[in-house]
Order: sequence, then C-alpha cells, then structure tokens
Amino acid sequence: MTTLRKHRGFTLLELVMVMIIIGLLAVIATPRFMGLSREAHIASLKQARAAVVTTMQLFHSKTLTLGIEKQSVPLALDGVGYWNHWGYPHVRNNARDRPGIIVLAGIKPDEYHLQYEDVISHTGTDKVKISPKGTPTPSRCYVAYLQAVDANTPPVLTEDFSGC
Repeated sequence: MTTLRKHRGFTLLELVMVMIIIGLLAVIATPRFMGLSREAHIASLKQARAAVVTTMQLFHSKTLTLGIEKQSVPLALDGVGYWNHWGYPHVRNNARDRPGIIVLAGIKPDEYHLQYEDVISHTGTDKVKISPKGTPTPSRCYVAYLQAVDANTPPVLTEDFSGC
C-alpha cells in the first residue's frame, strides 16, 4: 500500500519567481517615490512663496492707504505692531520686538528651515531663505525674501529648486 506524503511549502522555482517579481517592482517603483519627495518639497516652497507674495501685497496696500509707504515706521495690524520697511514687511523681529514677514505670512518654523542674512544694510537682518525641513540640500532648495532697500525698490523674491 502506497501512502502519499503531503508536502507543504514552495518549490525553489516558485520562490525564485516571487523574488524576481518583487525585484522588478522595486526597480520600477523606487524612482517614482523618489520623485514624489522632490515634488512635495517644490510644492511646499511654492506655497510659502505664494504666502509671502500675498502678504507683501496686502501689507503694501495697507501702507499706501495710510500714506506711510515711503517711511520706515511701525504699522499696527490687529493690535500687533509690525515693522514697516519702506511700505513692505521687515524680514524679522527687530530691536523693538516686532514680528516680520515670516510671522505675517504664516510660515511655521517647525516646517521650514529659516536662514537669516545681513546682505545690504549691515545694520540688521535683511534677507531670509526659507527651505522645507527634510530637504537633501537646503542651500539649493529655497525661496528667499530680500526686504526693500529704499522707498523706490520693492522686496525681491528669489528661488532655487535645483537641490530639492
């Protein structure tokens, strides 16, 4: 009498085929997911840039309405004093502890790296680079706000997405 043994498990050929399929899927899917990270950083920066531009425009409109666009004086908005720098928001808090463009635009420091620089005046910070956290090279993945130089020169926004 012959008894049949029931084998449990997979054959070597089946295991090799599964490994080949998983390897092919990894080769196809990995570049797509890597691209999504870059696209997410760029989208985040474009959102931050839009917030800064809108804030600049609204702030400048308010200074025009009040007739203080050619001055560098405080401006009260909703009971908070913001530093008006030639009709546009200052980069950040100054000696009088007034918030600047980052606070006004709603950019959250826990989501972005903020690099402040003294470029023009040499009397205080006048430029900020905004980079999303988790960026591989923040020095080449940013939006920068350079505050107004004088009453006739508006702020300048620059961007670099090459390292996102």
